[in-house]
Amino acid sequence: MSSCDAPIVEVKQGKLKGKIEKTYKGGSFYAFYGVPFAQPPIGNLRFKGPRPPLPWNGIRDALVEGNACRSRHMITNEFVGSEDCLYVNVFTQQLPPVPKLKPVLFYIHGGAFIQGSNSIDYYGGERFLTEDVVLVTTNYRLGAVGAIGFKNPELDAPGNCGLKDCIASLKWVKENIEKFGGDPTNITIFGESAGSALCHYLILVPAAKGLFNRAILQSGTVTCPWAFNPKSQPEILAKLLGYTGDANDEKSVYEFLLTVPIEKIAEKQELMDSSIEGYEGGMLAWAPIIEVTGCPSETTVLTQHPLEIIKSGKFNHVPIVFGFNSEEGLLICGKIAPPALASIISTTNYEDFCTGFGLKRGSPESIHLGNTIKQFYYGDKTPSKENYKPFVDYCSDILFVLQTIVAIKLHSALSNQPVYLYRFAIDLPFCKIKEMFGVPFPGCCHAEELFYLFNSVQLPVPFDSESEKIVDSMVKIWTNFAITGDVNLPKPDSLLNYNWQPCKPNQFNFLSIDTKIETKNVLPETERIAFWENLLKLV
Repeated sequence: MSSCDAPIVEVKQGKLKGKIEKTYKGGSFYAFYGVPFAQPPIGNLRFKGPRPPLPWNGIRDALVEGNACRSRHMITNEFVGSEDCLYVNVFTQQLPPVPKLKPVLFYIHGGAFIQGSNSIDYYGGERFLTEDVVLVTTNYRLGAVGAIGFKNPELDAPGNCGLKDCIASLKWVKENIEKFGGDPTNITIFGESAGSALCHYLILVPAAKGLFNRAILQSGTVTCPWAFNPKSQPEILAKLLGYTGDANDEKSVYEFLLTVPIEKIAEKQELMDSSIEGYEGGMLAWAPIIEVTGCPSETTVLTQHPLEIIKSGKFNHVPIVFGFNSEEGLLICGKIAPPALASIISTTNYEDFCTGFGLKRGSPESIHLGNTIKQFYYGDKTPSKENYKPFVDYCSDILFVLQTIVAIKLHSALSNQPVYLYRFAIDLPFCKIKEMFGVPFPGCCHAEELFYLFNSVQLPVPFDSESEKIVDSMVKIWTNFAITGDVNLPKPDSLLNYNWQPCKPNQFNFLSIDTKIETKNVLPETERIAFWENLLKLV
């Protein structure tokens, strides 16, 4: 691969010119940035499902990234991006002709359904491209334009555009990835946090059937309390933006929202939460919703509650790796904590611990439940910022751990494919997530594993021998699963040697990813999981 060789590929829409980048070990790979997988969802397409990308003449430069979807940048906190944002980045070591097509890793970013992008600010290809794979990172619509649904079938806008963007992006990959040396019959989806939940939705919805072969879910499932929105309320957003018409007139609300600049929507959508009078949505206002049926031209993708789909067994049966980090809840101790949760760290009213159970505040049931939760986590100690660990465990459990276990139990009982679990617990200065979000405490925070998989341009970190070994291990684990479909590496392997077994409904064999990587079958959270399982039977 010569530095003068500008790579050219021809996809269905036309020719693309990429560039040559370097892996973190000094090797080279081809990068194609800002490749459109759908038409820009602007104007009257704002709340519509993605339309196929348009062809172009000549050679299109794929040398710089496409726009992020309009949102706050996770690092700078400034608003960035545009409504024209449906682009993928593609990274590959070799272009055709190749001796054998390479497995594809397809990544969906996190960000609470309202932030983030596929930018190399966070997700470069320098690490994965040390292995024999093709990597694709995708954008999808965020916030209101990615979620809002309208019940009126005449509007043909039932919602979940962000989820539908992910499906459209996968379809584009399926149709074109062979041009980059990738194997369209061997695609592994993976994502983190909201991106992980979206991967789980892709496992559930019929519209994604056949588009991928396996999945890695990093700290997020559809069963998590923040991953589903029970009610779309576009009229509330419209009111925040200045709408003075009839809130019950969906067509009028829809037409008004089409006229509002995306910049204003991105600002006001951040206010959508339980503090607003009349709000009946979920913990995250822009999580996926159940769509109404009957729209004339657009196929709906989610018409049942996700838990009902799992329990029915009518999902896409593929091998799944689920995972979580040991102190996920540390993120709630940082500057981006939801106020309703952050205040609990030093609460004196223990009913705060049972928010979300549907119990009347002040009722004997609510008081008793709050005292029960407080006693389990704190014993006779008082909640305080100094005594932060029980709060971290509580947040980890209710937001991630418990519902990951719920999902594993259901899938391992109902799927005809294996289900695996990992637990990531590495806490090294190499990771910058806690620094980035102002978390002052030790422990392995939410999203810390990403630093071992991706290089961040804006948060560069120096290698030492310990962190480099973990990076090599993480990349090897992920890519081996994509390449072979097996979570266990070929034996003997000088890097890793373990026997990782699938989970069963009541047996959580898991890969412990710490300074030592090994398999175990008793989770450190076992007692906490049992507490919540028994408690929820009584509520």
